[in-house]
Amino acid sequence: MLQRSAPGTVTILLIWASALAGVPADIRALTGARTRIAWCRDAGDGSDPFGNGESLRLVGIDTDDGRGERVILGQPAGYAKPLITPKGDRIVFTNRRTHKVFVVNWDGTGLRPLDNGWAADVWADPGTGVEWVYVRRGLDKNSPIVRVMLDKPQIEEPVWSKTPVDVDSFQLSADGTRAAGMFPWSGCGVAELPNKSWKQYGSGCWTSLSPDNSCRFWHFDGAHRNLYLFDYGARNQRVVNISKVPGIDDAEVYHPRWSSDVRFLTITGPYRHGIPGGGKAVELFIGRFNAKFDAVESWVRVTRNQQGDFFGDAWMEPGNEPADQPPVQDDPPPATEPPKMVDRWPCRTDGLLFLWENSRTENMIPGEAERRCTVEARGRAKLTRHYAMDLAGGAFVAEGADGVLIEQCRASNCLVIEALITPDTVEQAGPARIISFSSDATKKARMKNRRTIIPRYLPLLCDL
Repeated sequence: MLQRSAPGTVTILLIWASALAGVPADIRALTGARTRIAWCRDAGDGSDPFGNGESLRLVGIDTDDGRGERVILGQPAGYAKPLITPKGDRIVFTNRRTHKVFVVNWDGTGLRPLDNGWAADVWADPGTGVEWVYVRRGLDKNSPIVRVMLDKPQIEEPVWSKTPVDVDSFQLSADGTRAAGMFPWSGCGVAELPNKSWKQYGSGCWTSLSPDNSCRFWHFDGAHRNLYLFDYGARNQRVVNISKVPGIDDAEVYHPRWSSDVRFLTITGPYRHGIPGGGKAVELFIGRFNAKFDAVESWVRVTRNQQGDFFGDAWMEPGNEPADQPPVQDDPPPATEPPKMVDRWPCRTDGLLFLWENSRTENMIPGEAERRCTVEARGRAKLTRHYAMDLAGGAFVAEGADGVLIEQCRASNCLVIEALITPDTVEQAGPARIISFSSDATKKARMKNRRTIIPRYLPLLCDL
């Protein structure tokens, strides 16, 4: 029959069959298991890596069904952060335009709303197999996280309300007792659930926790090229470059996420003109860690198009040899010898209302009413590689300090500020505001429109 077919027809058929088998086969060879990957594809100009618009589609690939890449939900909408359920048969996602969480079957059927809020993670109880969806209720990061039963969403349980949390980077351990997160940005660490305490490991973004119980943890660096990867308790830090990938070639990458198997992760890139712009050239990749988790030893490019692919999540069918899962160890007990005398900052804490040393520390005000102090970047302000504030083109705003500060100032008629400031230049035409208590950096301070603009470098101390 092939001899009777036109040569061109046979050639076209063979090329098509090779393309269909190529990427699924490469992924299968990498993971050694049936693998499903879901992601968002920008059907517009590729400029929506955060999933805030309405031009995205939900796309997936299954290595073993012979269909290759397929569109799961093709109607353009505000799809963000798809999460493949632990059983691998459904996808949970958030529509950030409508502020609702949805679930859909892998084949695109059964689409239904699940809850209001933003989906943070999915998890299956290892004892019962019941699947849960972790949701942050409310429009801002101060809203609590609850979990709802996937098939009975009217059943819910509280999870975390002790600090603000960014949901893009919230990920659970296999037993559900710990979660990686930013509590909030840029403090990265691991929380003990439900609602116990958290430990800061570093400063950055896009945290992730290994899907086993070893509680390996990473956070992304400011350059968006490296993972700072730790064993449990912030031990054994190593820096893992994830940008030296053919097709990315040391450009910025984004959306790093651990898969359902501890050896594999997904990323998107290259971002050659910064993250916010995204771009039609952004593709999805899956990689495999080496045995020491200090490098990614192999990569597969999942997509190849000109549309912009974001928010990858990968699931591997259980049944392989179990991955290395060293037991979680608690932090070592304190030394028994008398502590050495060291200098302490701040030297006084009575009357202290706000402090910020740098973004790598927890910035906790000690005492009975222990409180963590956080700041939010505005404009083009950013953190430096030394975890200090760089105010060029913007400002940092102290979060949650306005009310208590104005109350104490009225009561005492006194204010003391300590700050270490490093100017870029000594050339200045006229006065320049460094610290203010106002609605923005240019208006005069008014009591009913209060903001605190933080200085360029390390600490701010208000001692009344």
